[in-house]
Amino acid sequence: MQILFTLNRGLKGIERFFMALTVGGMTALLIANVFCRFVLNNSLSFAEELGGILMIACVYLGSPYCVRKCKHVRMSALIERMPPQVGKYYSVVIDLITAVVFIFLSYQVGKYCLSVYEMASKTVALGIPRWLCVLPVVVGTFFTGFQYLILVLMNLTDKENYWIGTERKMGEPDDD
Repeated sequence: MQILFTLNRGLKGIERFFMALTVGGMTALLIANVFCRFVLNNSLSFAEELGGILMIACVYLGSPYCVRKCKHVRMSALIERMPPQVGKYYSVVIDLITAVVFIFLSYQVGKYCLSVYEMASKTVALGIPRWLCVLPVVVGTFFTGFQYLILVLMNLTDKENYWIGTERKMGEPDDD
């Protein structure tokens, strides 16, 4: 279990790095494209394509971080009306199903990514391999499922606390 938590702490830094990289990249791209369009009267030809790739990467690589911090969508109206111990185990079932779905999605998207790799197609404006555009979806869905599995394990092994994110307990204020 300790190995799992150590790995999870390491992944947190990687998640934060990629979120900063994608959001920073989108910001820089937008500013550069506005400058080029209005000052130089010529838009960047690759801006829309790169912006879409960065948006997809930001969403999928940021999803595990959202589960970690409990920033994801939770349907908690029913759970909050249950006694804490009942709600905790109801949450465990939901989180386990969610983990399985995300890992299954990762597997399916991974198969798709391999088929795109085998086709050796490239993007139009940037000329980069298309499979690189799909890879963040594979990685993001897998690690989102991984976060949900950790959340399940935390709630099953911690008898005192009810975890709603891998770094947030039920009833704790939002830290951001």
